[in-house]
Amino acid sequence: ITHERDVEIQLLEPLLNSMDWYENKDFIRQLPIHAGRGHRVFPDYALHYDNKPDYEKASVLIEAKLYMKNNQEIEEAFKQARSYANILESPVIVLCDKQCLLVYEKKDSFDRDRYIKYYWSELDNSDKFNELKNKLNYK
Repeated sequence: ITHERDVEIQLLEPLLNSMDWYENKDFIRQLPIHAGRGHRVFPDYALHYDNKPDYEKASVLIEAKLYMKNNQEIEEAFKQARSYANILESPVIVLCDKQCLLVYEKKDSFDRDRYIKYYWSELDNSDKFNELKNKLNYK
């Protein structure tokens, strides 16, 4: 795994597919969303996406990175994902890289320091897998 897209193709998409969620049915990649007048941003993945006229919403926003090697990189990815999540009214944010997934659940707001970490290797464990799936099955 040497690129961000490798994380998406080799880790994230197979995980979502194993949860019976599929592209263009349950999730959308690089969803163009409105962010201000005439400006569009493209979150990596919007899971459980609802598109009605003048209304865009996704239950889970997923931002993939190659490797978040320190707190500053996690912070930058979090701020980026949180801005998308606010636009799409997403109650769950997932940051993922080649090592792990960080799952943030919105209480009153998103708390950068309140998350659950799942390592990819742990997801072979059915309890961990189901725990993660339940968190992402937010509708």
